[in-house]
Amino acid sequence: MDSKTNQENTREYAIRRLRNFCTSYSLEKNDELLSNVFNTIIKGNYAHLNDLSKEHLLDYLEALEEALPALYELQEPLDVPK
Repeated sequence: MDSKTNQENTREYAIRRLRNFCTSYSLEKNDELLSNVFNTIIKGNYAHLNDLSKEHLLDYLEALEEALPALYELQEPLDVPK
């Protein structure tokens, strides 16, 4: 596989990961969950969350783990001068 094909496949995979994240979390839900993450970090534990909320928060963090690297991969070529 040549370099260009590999880059295209990587880009397509990154786009799929971002689309998956965006279809899984609406802007409102994303704001709510990101706020919960921040509050949990400030409090230093998950004690203020019930089991279902904790599960949703952990699922969200897992989704972010996939989405953020995809975002970085896609924006990196934008910084390269032409």
